[in-house]
Amino acid sequence: MRNNSVILRFIRKYIISKGGVSVPKRHKFKRIFLRHSIWLVLIGVDVVFFLLTDRFFTTTNLLNIVFHGSLLGVVAIGESICLLTGKFDLSVGSIVALTGAIASWLMVTGQAAASGWGVHPVIAILIVLGVGMAAGYFNGFFIGKIGMNPLLTTLATMFAFRGLALLVTSGQTLYGLPQLYRFWGGGAVGPIPVAIIIMGILYFVFHFILTKKKFGRHVYAVGGNPLTARECGINVNRVIISAYILSGLLAAIGGILGSGRLNAAHARAGMGLELEVIAAAVIGGISLRGGRGSIIGTIAGMLVLSSIDSGLILLDVPAFWIQFTTGMVIFLAILIDTIKVKFFRMG
Repeated sequence: MRNNSVILRFIRKYIISKGGVSVPKRHKFKRIFLRHSIWLVLIGVDVVFFLLTDRFFTTTNLLNIVFHGSLLGVVAIGESICLLTGKFDLSVGSIVALTGAIASWLMVTGQAAASGWGVHPVIAILIVLGVGMAAGYFNGFFIGKIGMNPLLTTLATMFAFRGLALLVTSGQTLYGLPQLYRFWGGGAVGPIPVAIIIMGILYFVFHFILTKKKFGRHVYAVGGNPLTARECGINVNRVIISAYILSGLLAAIGGILGSGRLNAAHARAGMGLELEVIAAAVIGGISLRGGRGSIIGTIAGMLVLSSIDSGLILLDVPAFWIQFTTGMVIFLAILIDTIKVKFFRMG
């Protein structure tokens, strides 16, 4: 028993301190290349569009690439945390729509305005942040505590939350949001859009949490091997539930940014976003199997997708080709993730 206790303490110390599985030193260069190759891909994509159109590498367009990718980038943080635990969340796009719709309904339109009790933007924001966290907790409870399949569970809630958004909006687009609310999604501090600043702060905070705090180490441990993590004393269910709560919270922030940017909210907002955020995370090096990757790579993945979208628009490529290209990028991201997993197993 004593030997087993010593072994478990060693495993716990190793998993929690490293947050993943090491590979032999002879593969060190390949490992570094695989984990950071996304930045080379980003440079390559930008160079291609620079050669194809002189409008790509302008200050305005580069700023627009980051700005228009900011909603994707924010929601991708939460999706990345879920992926790191070995789970995923297909409901984030619907949460974006639901929270944007609720905020708009509370502030200025529908029954709220007709009844004369339009809510202050700050209160509306706090309410929808709570809604996002509650939606995330709902997912996390049934996946982490009850043990339901994450694919089927979040697929079901994706439809359910989208239905609630339709109910709130009555199938209509809600317009006329207060300036204070619009500021977060469409305002700027000097030349820098507020949405970019918010995204940057969130990435800094969550990168710090995932790399320096115990919760982050537990996330990697659960994603790497949940059974071993549980044996080491980690509350696996709590980690999974927390990951989904954060995913819901960040999707709600995305809903605020999106509706504020458009000065409108509708139930179709965020459709397809769930696949784009997964693609951004996987392109950035986060494994679909959990326990490996960094949200810094997710930034690069977001920039790759946003750059491709911007470049194709500047080249006047038809919308259906843009959608086809996005689909192929997602396919390649999954293929690359599969290759990476095989490489690390061969280690």
